[in-house]
Amino acid sequence: MPGPGRSPSGKPTEQGPQGQQAALDAYEKDHPNEQARRVDLRRTTFVARVVWTTYWRQGADNEKNDLRLEADHLLAAEGAGLARVPASPDVPRATCESIRSWQTRIYLRDLKPTDQLCVRAADDPWFGRIRIIGVPKSDAEALSFYAHTWIS
Repeated sequence: MPGPGRSPSGKPTEQGPQGQQAALDAYEKDHPNEQARRVDLRRTTFVARVVWTTYWRQGADNEKNDLRLEADHLLAAEGAGLARVPASPDVPRATCESIRSWQTRIYLRDLKPTDQLCVRAADDPWFGRIRIIGVPKSDAEALSFYAHTWIS
């Protein structure tokens, strides 16, 4: 299924960071009820390791930050949830909405590039998906993923 950062066949596009964000921005412009972003979580500071999943916003130290990078896991906080789903194809909104068994943490050792997770935002009833593109092997590296939220 095509989507942000994906070719018409549904495969990830091979672009640099600026090209990837431009593709995400174009996708979002054509789909006003969706948010699409590349997110890089780092352990360097609290603000760098948290994100508000409803809009995939980073850089604010507030209660809306419901997804956090911890030392060895990704933490869903403030009522948010995570669920592993098959890596391919991109899961549709209905799949994420139908999940009834949510987790609050996914260990980094269990993630690899191309893995896909459904996300339930703390701001119900918003759902999204993330596709992992990089897993940190040291504190200097980021947990990187493409993030997508469907807005009700």
